[in-house]
Amino acid sequence: MKITIKIGIVLLLITSNIFAQGKKTEEIKDFFWNSKDKQSNTIEIPEKWQNESAVILYKNINYAYHKFGKKVTYKTSVRKRIKLLDKNAVKEFSEFNFKKRFYSNRGNFTRKASKMYFGVKVIKANGKEIEIDVDKEAVKGDDKYKLAISNLEVGDIIDYYFYSIEPFISKYSYSFEPVETPLGEEYPTVFLKMNLESENDFFINFKSINGAPKLKEIPTGKKNSRKYVLEAKDIDKNEFPRWYFPLAELPSIKMQVYFARSESYERSTAAFLPEKENIIKSNVTENDILVLYNFKLDDAGKIKNIQKYLADKNFKSNEEKVITVYYYMRHFYLNRYIEGIFVEKLKMLDFPFMNYKDFNYIRGEQHFVNVFTTFLKSNKIPYKIIIATKRYNGKIENLLIDNNVNLLIKVNTKNPLYVTAFEPHTTISYINPYLEGTEVYELSKTKPKSSKFDVIKKGKLPVSKYTDNEMQEILDVKVKPDFSGFEMAITNKLKGHLKPQEQSDRLIFSDYVYNEYKKYNSKSLVEFIKGKKNKARIKKEINALIAKLKKNQKEFFENQIKSELDLTELN
Repeated sequence: MKITIKIGIVLLLITSNIFAQGKKTEEIKDFFWNSKDKQSNTIEIPEKWQNESAVILYKNINYAYHKFGKKVTYKTSVRKRIKLLDKNAVKEFSEFNFKKRFYSNRGNFTRKASKMYFGVKVIKANGKEIEIDVDKEAVKGDDKYKLAISNLEVGDIIDYYFYSIEPFISKYSYSFEPVETPLGEEYPTVFLKMNLESENDFFINFKSINGAPKLKEIPTGKKNSRKYVLEAKDIDKNEFPRWYFPLAELPSIKMQVYFARSESYERSTAAFLPEKENIIKSNVTENDILVLYNFKLDDAGKIKNIQKYLADKNFKSNEEKVITVYYYMRHFYLNRYIEGIFVEKLKMLDFPFMNYKDFNYIRGEQHFVNVFTTFLKSNKIPYKIIIATKRYNGKIENLLIDNNVNLLIKVNTKNPLYVTAFEPHTTISYINPYLEGTEVYELSKTKPKSSKFDVIKKGKLPVSKYTDNEMQEILDVKVKPDFSGFEMAITNKLKGHLKPQEQSDRLIFSDYVYNEYKKYNSKSLVEFIKGKKNKARIKKEINALIAKLKKNQKEFFENQIKSELDLTELN
């Protein structure tokens, strides 16, 4: 009797679960395909687009943010209704790949199972609608499902949607990934509609740029919930010539949503938040920048290693001191850990960085600026903080998302120096080519000893000359006396922006890190490892790694030369 009851309960739970999933599927299907929008079921395209490969008749995008207690639910979806006008479009939409379930790592140390719903139907030229049974037709692969749409023809309309639900736990605050995109895409669009839903504790930054329509609020009649809509029509397809930046040219949107459970957590998001949840923030003021970066930038505390390094050195100028410290920091805070990065990545050792006696790693631009300006302040060297954004993000006036900010330090020496967070081969006063010549904000202090920046002005970053960015390739060719072959020596000389990538390709870590150990009197990871056997093992594995990297590098350049010179064999 007990067994029968248990089986009955299990069957009831399974049946309820299937019913619930089936009900949800029908709700989503009804939401998209029984839409009340007049444009949602259109079949006609404008005359001007008759010769396109395909035309998006209707595009519907949805973002929804909800919370209940500690639980947050993020829902995203998109529906597209596309008319196929040639064989290329038919081929492109004859196959879909998707996941039914995935795991979300959002929130506070949670890994929640998330659900993806997918639906598709075909509308034939005679008006007949054929809904595809996705559960029956889709074939499961390694980590995705594949669905083939058979019998598609030129003139058909394919109507499909993706709908994902991501639940997670957030006890404090959370920043959702930004959305920055032109309204248009590969095919022209007859009508676009974007819906946005949120409620209390969710803060929205949203900006329409380059002529894109504005976001409009829809009354909900509830104090704790909000709805917004953006509509656009007759959107031309995107065509991207070389050196073209869509967000700087095309009608586009920028959006980021933040969650903060209480007022005390709003500050910890460290972003350009609106004043209240019911206010859409569409502009960042100069005061916003001052407030945020006075909060984010701070004294790094003790920098004993830098002070110790400078103790026995004399410099002719502050400029020389700044340059020297920059390269020392590049080694101390980054390059000396490159061995450890490889050891961790290849799982030679668990937690390799715990072996360093004084592990001190620079964690991004903000941390770098805090450490470097602490050195400048302690040596009474004047400076400014530069707030910049790469030109492909659009103008600095359209700054809305903190992740788009690049921080630089302008050191006010006799010959001003620009200092950026380093990479293994970065040089002093190197400015990213996407930042050169852009308008920026400069933060400074009226009182040098003040802990806060109180002055913000517009400025412009310098531009390098073409002669600063040169590549020379010198070929020395000697033909063998018997004409059986030839010998060739290639010498490359690179300057400026052309140099960092070539250095990454041509140098493996042992080519420069080991020299830096000697120059700065520092130790390699191997020297910190305890135990003779363990030390010998790691050393052997690192040497094997170096040999492998050199071999791969040699093969890479040999294949590159063969390709460039159309050779079949190298000796």
